[in-house]
Order: sequence, then C-alpha cells, then structure tokens
Amino acid sequence: MGSLALRLVQPDEFVNHDLVVSFDGEAPLSKFSDNKWDLSPYVENKNCKRSDKEINFKLTLDDGRCLTDSTYSLLLRSVKGFLYARMTRPHPRTGKAVKPRTAVGIWFRLRPLLRWMINKGVCNFTSLTPVLAQEYRKHIEGLGMKPNTLLKRLSIIEMLFQYSAFFPMPVKGHPWPDESSVSISGDRKSTSTQTLEIPPQVYAKLGNIALKCVEEQSDDAVYAHEKCCDILRNFRDEAIYRLESGKTKPVGLDREFQIEYCSTRAKRPRLDDAAREAGFPTYGKLNEAIHEFHTACYIVCALFSGMRDSELSSLETGAFFTKTGLDGIPISWLKGTTYKLEDMPMPAEWMVPQCVGQAVTVLTRITKFHRECLSYQINNLKEGDVDHKNTRLNELKGWQNCLFLVKGNRGYTYRAMENSTINHRLRQFIKKHRITDVNGKLWPIATHQFRRTFAVFVAKNMMGDLRYLRHHFKHWSMDMTLHYARHKRGDDSLISDILSERDKLNRIIVSDWLSGNAPLAGGRGQAIINFKSRNKIKTAGSLKEAVGNLADGLFIRATGHSWCMSNGDNCGGQGLYDSLHCVSCNSAVIDKSLLPAWNGIKQQQQEILQLDDVGISVIHSAQKQIEAADSIIQVLSDEH
Repeated sequence: MGSLALRLVQPDEFVNHDLVVSFDGEAPLSKFSDNKWDLSPYVENKNCKRSDKEINFKLTLDDGRCLTDSTYSLLLRSVKGFLYARMTRPHPRTGKAVKPRTAVGIWFRLRPLLRWMINKGVCNFTSLTPVLAQEYRKHIEGLGMKPNTLLKRLSIIEMLFQYSAFFPMPVKGHPWPDESSVSISGDRKSTSTQTLEIPPQVYAKLGNIALKCVEEQSDDAVYAHEKCCDILRNFRDEAIYRLESGKTKPVGLDREFQIEYCSTRAKRPRLDDAAREAGFPTYGKLNEAIHEFHTACYIVCALFSGMRDSELSSLETGAFFTKTGLDGIPISWLKGTTYKLEDMPMPAEWMVPQCVGQAVTVLTRITKFHRECLSYQINNLKEGDVDHKNTRLNELKGWQNCLFLVKGNRGYTYRAMENSTINHRLRQFIKKHRITDVNGKLWPIATHQFRRTFAVFVAKNMMGDLRYLRHHFKHWSMDMTLHYARHKRGDDSLISDILSERDKLNRIIVSDWLSGNAPLAGGRGQAIINFKSRNKIKTAGSLKEAVGNLADGLFIRATGHSWCMSNGDNCGGQGLYDSLHCVSCNSAVIDKSLLPAWNGIKQQQQEILQLDDVGISVIHSAQKQIEAADSIIQVLSDEH
C-alpha cells in the first residue's frame, strides 16, 4: 500500500466529475462525482471504524433532504473541492497536506456548519460573510463546549478561507479579521497541549490491579470460557441446520453471528452450568469477567510497552517472543506494526517485561474462539475473484489473527477492538475498581495517556526512581536504550520520547537548585550555593535560560539519597551502597526531596545500635552514619 498520491488541480477543474479521489492499487476506486469517497486503501490502522475510512456525502439535513440533493449541488461541489484540496495542497502554516484519515475528521467537523448554514438558507460559502461567521460563533459558544471542541468547530471556517482558491463559490473574507479561532476558544495551548500523564498513585494502582487480574484471577474464568466455547463449537453444525431449515429465526445480518446466537440460546443451560462450576452465577456474568480480563491484558501491554493504541491493535498471535540480550540476559519483545511516523506501516518491536507475555497468553486463549468464527466467516464470504484492499473480505483477513479481537454488534461479528471501545472499557475498569486521583476523583483514563506515562516512568527509572511497579522493571535502566540501539526494528521514536522526558526531569531538578534559597548539601550542592551567592554578571538572560544551559550539559543519576553528576569514576559506584561517600563528594547534590531518605538512614542506624550482638566496627559505622545524617538533616531542615 502506498500513500495518497493525487494530481494537483486548479479550481475550474473540479467540474470534472471523473477526477479520481482514491485508488485500489492502480485501479480507480472513488471519483469526485461519487456520493461516497472510499479511502480505506490508505488507512491501515486496525483500530479504525469503517466510518473513519470513508467520507459519505449523503448527510441528512434538518429539512429532511440530503446534501446530495440537486438543490445543494453547488455547495456539495465546493465541499468536495475543499476536502480534495486539503488532501493535495500544503497548509499555509504547516506546509503539509493532510492524510486521508485526517480528511475524514475534517469532514465530521464541517458537517455541523453545513447543517447550520442550510437552516439559515445559506447554500454557498461565498454567502458565509464575517457577519454570518460571527453569528455561527455565538451559536457554537452557546452550546457549552470545551475549549478544544469549540476550537475545532470554529477553525473549520478559517480553513475554508485559507483554501478558498481551490473550490468554487469560496469564502471571500477572514471570518474574524482581528481574532483567531484559538483566541476565541481560549484553547491557547492547542498547538502544544501535553498529553496527560497518569499520576504515580493512579498507574501504580491501575497496574497492580491489572497484573493481579492477569496473573492470579484469570485462570478459572478463562478455563470456564474455553469450556463454553467447546459447547458452542460442538453445536455449530446443528445450529447451521436449524437456521437453514427455518427452525430458528435468523438474528442479525451476519451468518457467523446467527450461528453463535442460535447456539447460545439453545445451549444456555449448559453454558450457565459451566460458568457456575467456575464460581460465576450465569454465563452472562462469566462474559463480563472475560471482558474485564481482556481490558486488564490491554492495560498490562500498554503500561509496560509504551505502544500506541494503533500499534497494540496490530498485535497478532505469536507477538511475544524472547531472545538473549547484550549481557546474556533474556530480553522479551512484542512485535507489531507502527503507523504514526511512517507513510507506510512498518514492522516494529517493543521491549517488554515478562508480565506482558502472560497477558498475551491470556489474550490468545480468550480470543481463540473469536478467530475461529472469523475464519469461518472469511471462508464463506465471496466477493469476486479479485480481493481488492477496499473489500469487506480484505478487511476481515486483516483481523484474522488479531489478539485484541472483539465481538461487534448484531450484523457485524468480529473485528479488531476500536479505540472508542477500549476507552469505554478502560473507564469501566477505573469505575469498578475506584481508581482515583489525589482529590478522590475517578481518573479520566484514555488510551493515549499510556505512552507518555511509560516514557516518564522509564525516564524516572533511569534516574533511580524505582518506587512504582519496580518488580517488573527491575532489569530496566539505561541498558534499555542500548538494547533498542542494536535492535533494528526497535521503536526509535519511543526512545526519543523517553530521553525527552528525562531532559525535562533534569531541568526541573536543576531549576529547583538554582531558584530561591532552597538549602543544598553535598560537595556539588555547596558549590551551587557558593555560585548563587556571587555578585558577578551572569551570561544567561533569564533563570529559564540558565537552567536550560546547565541541565542540557548534565546527566543526573539518583542514588536514592543523593543526585550524582559524576562524569568519571569518582567513587566507582560505592555511593550507591554507602551514603557516607556522597556527603562531601564533589559530584553530589542533596536537596530537600531526599530528606526522607536521610531520616530513614538515621532511623535504620539507630535501630542497629539497639541490637546486642553487633561488634565494635558495626557500632562505629552506625555512629558515623548517624552523624552524617544529622548534618544533612540540619542543612535541609526548615529550621536551619
């Protein structure tokens, strides 16, 4: 499959209804004149709905007619011209044309405007004057939308103006000459909004509950589920006979759905019995548990890999494998497909801990029967001799070996789990287990949060913060980047994200050292205090600039009781195990964030002194540790 490569055309050429909009291989698939543009050959993501792959211009309007009605022929041609231009012409700000899937999103943002215009009797974009645009603005503002949603609704008019040279009857003037959709919406961070990071207390609870589901609670339910699948499988031939003979009324449009529905109804008592043997009151309750374990497997895979949702949806049976790493230790990987940064989907592999392998095993067992039914469906589906990329048959084949396979609604049996489906299931998981933030509110979970959370977690791990889920990350350190560096199919963009988060953490730490009068201990800490007290001209224009200059040249590591900035051998790493090495070390900074560690060191050594069976050398060492801890605590305490 290639990227969308369409011919650039001039506005007057859009009257040519034979203009090809999409291709299936070399054969034209959709033309400009068609009421539906099928863009599916250009959208490989398995977690996309069919509606995310096509633009259907049969938009139902409030007057009961459709946009494709002859009354609106000129407006429809303008809409098509605008969308075609967005896919072929660079944007004046970004310099890029949009991908087909993004064009579908633009179409969905355009539809509310079209309905509003026609309700106002406006049937072309030239009549959408700045005065009328302001009226639409007030209408949208009155709907109580979030700033980002408001931005998307308003920016579509600006976009129509920016592309006015490429379609007939265009917008003649900027909708709000002295403002922008960004300033109007108040969503000023829209161009650089940072994805929410799942807070440590949330992802620790989320991860531990998901791990418990996968590692401890899933066996009985999955075994019962497999027994129920055996019951349905054994009744398959009889179910087909009952449907074909008319003894059972067909339900839904899809044959495989009808067969399973018929089997489930006929064998419900036996299915309930199998569920009760595993401790579930009914077959329905067993299915609810299986859905929860399915979601738990997703959480484990996402939390411990850093994969995007589209990449997780690409996982197939056999995705988990292990091979020997640089140091002879077995390293586990997930193999899938990455879509985000490539015009062409590319195979990729992600380093994961062993617990992900258990999640993959559970997923494989849960979805085995789904894959069987999907195979039957594929074998019975005949769509001609040529299997084009846009056909239903090709779509089903793409899902045939999916790990995250789910049953759809009636008439649509099995498919890769859509993004909207997993987000719904994640919210259910959060609600059931009462996973809240520090304010006691349920965390607003979403799939896109996992990647950044993973990057932040690994960055903290690199810097010595091993407090959360440390058992599963026990082998992870800077070695992770080495494994990715030698791994040809490793996700380079993930390592970039991790290193970027590490740099941010560096800047935060250095900023805390340089700003205000925060006390610092350690040899380098005292040097920073002395530097700040000098009354000499500084070369940096601001604190932010100074922090950036300094932090970018440092690699800060954590010992648990100090921050180490050594670029050479120094103590040779002994400071990791003996805190005394760090008290006066010229490479050590000890700030208030480490005060609990020094209080803990003091308490631990005091407990040692209470023991009866320790020798003089142990007592001497404990006293030295207590003296050092007292000196650090005194420097860092508020009373100092």
